[in-house]
Amino acid sequence: MSSTIPNSQKTYRVALRGDAILTSPRWNKGTAFTERERKAFGLTGRLPHRVNTIDEQCARAYDQLNSRTEPIRKNSFLQSMKDQNWVLYYQLVQRHLRELIPIIYTPTEADAIAQYSHLFRRSEGLYLTFPHQESMEEDFLEQTRGREIDLIVCSDAEAILGIGDQGVGGIGISAAKSVIYTLVGGIDPSRSLSVTLDVGTDNESLLKDNLYVGWPHNRIRDEEYDKFIDKFIQLVRKYYPHSLLHFEDFGVSNAQRLLELYRDQHAVFNDDVQGTGAVTLAAVMSAIGVTKSKLADQRIIIYGAGSAGLGIAYQLRDALVLRDSVSREEANKVFYLIDRFGLIKDSLGPDKIRPSLREFVRPDAEWDGVSTNEKGEVGLLEVVKKVKPTILIGCSTHAGGFTEEVVKEMAKGCERPIIMPLSNPSRLVEIDPAKANEWSGGKALLATGSPFPPAKMPNGKEYIIAECNNALIYPGLGARAVLSQSRSLTDSMILAGAQRLASLSPALKDPDDSLLPDFADAPEVNFEVAVAVVEQAIDEGSSGVKWGKEEARERARAMQWLPVYVEYEYDENGERLLFFKMSEITPPPLAPKVEQPTGIPIPVAAAIPPKQEEPEFVSETLYIQNLNEKIKISVLKASLRGLFKSYGEVLDVVAHDNLRMRGQAFVSFASADIAQKALKEVKGFPLYSKPMQISFARTRSDAVVRRLDAANFELHKKRREDNKKTTRYTNPLKRKFRDKRMASEMDGANAAPAPKRPNVQMPDEYLPPNKILFLQNLPESVSKDQLMALFSQYPNLHEVRLIPTKKDIAFVEYMDEGSATVAKDALHNYKLDGENKIKITFARK
Repeated sequence: MSSTIPNSQKTYRVALRGDAILTSPRWNKGTAFTERERKAFGLTGRLPHRVNTIDEQCARAYDQLNSRTEPIRKNSFLQSMKDQNWVLYYQLVQRHLRELIPIIYTPTEADAIAQYSHLFRRSEGLYLTFPHQESMEEDFLEQTRGREIDLIVCSDAEAILGIGDQGVGGIGISAAKSVIYTLVGGIDPSRSLSVTLDVGTDNESLLKDNLYVGWPHNRIRDEEYDKFIDKFIQLVRKYYPHSLLHFEDFGVSNAQRLLELYRDQHAVFNDDVQGTGAVTLAAVMSAIGVTKSKLADQRIIIYGAGSAGLGIAYQLRDALVLRDSVSREEANKVFYLIDRFGLIKDSLGPDKIRPSLREFVRPDAEWDGVSTNEKGEVGLLEVVKKVKPTILIGCSTHAGGFTEEVVKEMAKGCERPIIMPLSNPSRLVEIDPAKANEWSGGKALLATGSPFPPAKMPNGKEYIIAECNNALIYPGLGARAVLSQSRSLTDSMILAGAQRLASLSPALKDPDDSLLPDFADAPEVNFEVAVAVVEQAIDEGSSGVKWGKEEARERARAMQWLPVYVEYEYDENGERLLFFKMSEITPPPLAPKVEQPTGIPIPVAAAIPPKQEEPEFVSETLYIQNLNEKIKISVLKASLRGLFKSYGEVLDVVAHDNLRMRGQAFVSFASADIAQKALKEVKGFPLYSKPMQISFARTRSDAVVRRLDAANFELHKKRREDNKKTTRYTNPLKRKFRDKRMASEMDGANAAPAPKRPNVQMPDEYLPPNKILFLQNLPESVSKDQLMALFSQYPNLHEVRLIPTKKDIAFVEYMDEGSATVAKDALHNYKLDGENKIKITFARK
């Protein structure tokens, strides 16, 4: 969490100035910039006079929010605020958490997602589209260039928030989930990524909508779908192996299947399956704590066997196995699952029983003599009469599914029936909890999936309805992933989090109180969940950290991102970028077409003449460029040896501090196969904050020849020395010094003076890399806009400066040396006007 700004840090060095810092939501403070900061960052004339506190800003923003009456307009206002100022946005929502969560998340976010194409303003994350899958890696790297990512939330949007298939609008739920992770889990928003996996949509209204911004095609399924999803997940594993990958609102046929497929490969989490299951498990554990019973003694009906219902069954079943030492087969017998075909039993046949439900199929013999409908299906009331359940859970979106007869029948055979209508949004809930309380005679222990007001008890007291909100647990699980760095999220970790959540239940002190903590306490609740899960990860040996669990609480507190302003100091070498520090990933190829002004044509990827590359030469030695020149040679060599030795035997590392070799090195291996593997795995890896540029060396090193061809070593050495003598004076600087030395050594009468070259400077071609490029041989008609369009194809462009009195030269500045190097290598010698080649070198400092 190196990019998180802790409260204890007094200042932060930032290189953005003027409009650049005001338009960066990470760095912008608006009217809260101090007078000193306004002067330092060129903001005095860009802001009104008064300096506001965060309290004053929140008061103003809250007034502005309340001037909007419709929830969807409030949602749009808060989205706009998030795009402008992260600290103010998160501070405001935290201050009014219970009030605003329904605005930024369910149920209002569902309406925003349904209208996504009509409300579209700007990108909210990464859009990966099926017809563009050949560029998926390029697109992924373009969006994540140089960022440290801890959390990735992705959705294919097939089953959004109770409103079904929403196509590309799924980016909205990914972004909303990421916000919750930050609000109550303390995840740094700069280290999370929201993704939509656009594989089409079967929503006919979207397909017919001319304003729909997604791929207007029916959903891709089966093998093509699986390959597309797998390609994305392998990119996550390759570039961010310690991140948490959160699956959100996948369809019922894919949610559990993909979770099981990838959970042993990466830390993956499906909120609909595991999150709903975990928070429901916590509520159930709290309820049986009130009834003084055991989980193994329960009879559980789950009404709705989709992703959520099945996830609840899995979590409760796994808790029985892990916590109560019940066998898996015996644990399965506790559950009675009901879907649109009635009770899941043998006679339904394979066409109506998905593979994921097979463990919970009831034998037909149990139901002899039980009333069925004309299709032989057993309904909820008949199951309640037969089973006499202690727990009834609803996730069917069947509004009113828990009838008065069902509730009263359940209350007959149970002292404290546990009733949990969890369907979202509230209009689809199986029963109003007030009615459940009334029809059960005030006996029911209640939890719902949406917020509801307290219910009146027969004794006149108010019964607090627990909100079974996934956000009471999944942000803590996400924070755990960041903190423990384990590459999987095990069932025992989720159980540990659910147990810690249950232990915080107010009902354990007062049976008439809520089964779960109030959502307003979600930040502290998730902190406790994170600590519990990290401790479990350390106990079971799956953590990737070396510290003990006694440090978990302190480290969890230290890693939390908090929405507070810190002091900034202007530093031209400080932070420039919105999200991250200098690029730490090998830059992808040129971006596709850019908008261009009139005049000289601006190149796009296809327009840049490709270099005629020779077939790649493979050797035992790697040539490495773009190394950090500030690192001592001895330290650099040791670091390179340590990095590469994991791929095989390293014979030698060569690096020098002279002008020609600065920032470069050679690493020789015992075989070309080792070198090839190392190049593939390490290319672009950031060493001392600079991504290494690696290729095969064109000649064999002394160490390689000595090892592999010792008999010809002396001949190799002689050839190398001869070649060195032949090429020694091709460098203009060395040629100058040779001429001067020869002239001084000759007799005065016979001396041939060295060529007169007044004030000889280092040739431009040999200037050391820096972030400013010097352009020569430009067409006199070139404009600043044209150069901006040309060089903005490469990330992190800062400024283009023309020289009014000399129109054939210009300077282009990037935010870091690595970005400037990429642009220079790509555009040097490009024919901007079709005739003259641009000469690009690094500028003299």
